[in-house]
Amino acid sequence: MLSFIAFAKAPEQIEIVADAAGIDELISYLEGIKRDKDHMHLLIGNELDTYPIPVERQAQVYSLKSVRLQYEEPEQGT
Repeated sequence: MLSFIAFAKAPEQIEIVADAAGIDELISYLEGIKRDKDHMHLLIGNELDTYPIPVERQAQVYSLKSVRLQYEEPEQGT
């Protein structure tokens, strides 16, 4: 399981929730992006799972449906 959760009142904050297999998958995605100097889209139903959010929290948090992981070279001089 690999899920990204966002907060309605704090869009700058996300949580990554994963089991052991999800962590291994995320590491594999990141290693491939680093190796290829590329990017990857993670989509719910493919790489991402919907996290079961309790009814009392549904107005505050939600599962992200899409996450883009991007390789970026550091700027020169930083």
